[in-house]
Amino acid sequence: SLRLQQEDLDFGPVEKMLGRGAMCEVLEATFFGTQVAVKRLLHAHDGANLPVLEREVAILTRLRHPNVVQCLGAL
Repeated sequence: SLRLQQEDLDFGPVEKMLGRGAMCEVLEATFFGTQVAVKRLLHAHDGANLPVLEREVAILTRLRHPNVVQCLGAL
């Protein structure tokens, strides 16, 4: 399943931001001992950007390329 649990992500004592765009911010975290990047919606409460993110996740789960990070799942 691609459904992740929030409690399985460890952001450390202080969240480390890796980047930020118009819709999301990317944070560093650990997922069962593996260093990962977590993309988080900036304005999740309005839901307007949710379909765009859902489409991105659907594409990334099928994509395999050495220059693109692998999608492990979504919350």
